[in-house]
Amino acid sequence: MIAGAIISSREIPSKIIKLFDEMRDCYMFGLYNSTIIFCRAILEECLKQHYENTNPNVPTEEIENMQLFELLKKVNLPKELKKEAHEIRKKAKNILHRAQIQNSSEIQENALSAIRSVTLVVENLFI
Repeated sequence: MIAGAIISSREIPSKIIKLFDEMRDCYMFGLYNSTIIFCRAILEECLKQHYENTNPNVPTEEIENMQLFELLKKVNLPKELKKEAHEIRKKAKNILHRAQIQNSSEIQENALSAIRSVTLVVENLFI
């Protein structure tokens, strides 16, 4: 499977797998800011799909309109993992909304950290 070390007895949704493919390609080609943005997209998609699966009475449209911050409050993740998820959210926000530029080694380290964290979220929610 393209997601690297993730070995699953349950199926990871195809949309998440496609986002992992894009994220992996971004990292491989040194597009570290883009990697973090894709980690945020994976995080949001995982939380939405998990929340929808565990809350069938909530309309899909309502879930689709939820912000990432709100989803992080509603989905039950271990405390440390929730903290890491918020870090991905903050790093992506800084890139997207503040055009924050970091030096190459720092952004590469942040991208790798985001990959590790989002992989743990996927494992926690889907495996």
